[in-house]
Amino acid sequence: EPPALDALVAKLETSPHSLAILDDADDVLETAADLVKRCRSSAPGVCFLVTARAPLGVRGVLVVDVCPLPPAAARTLFLSLARDAVPPDDPAVPDP
Repeated sequence: EPPALDALVAKLETSPHSLAILDDADDVLETAADLVKRCRSSAPGVCFLVTARAPLGVRGVLVVDVCPLPPAAARTLFLSLARDAVPPDDPAVPDP
């Protein structure tokens, strides 16, 4: 086990009513699954929200498939988020 994973489990054990978010876990899917399994027994009050293209493969985990947005809606959402992430006078973000 990587020391960082052990440290994270130890921290979650002291935070029993926490939400742990593992975003874009595709490259670390096996480690994410191990973390969820370990915390189920040692920190059962911790909830996980994991985003990945593939399921974790952990028994009892709720899997919610999310369909991609239509291209026009995806562009609108992306531009909206980009505008929120930069100063309003930044010329790098185009008008809608």
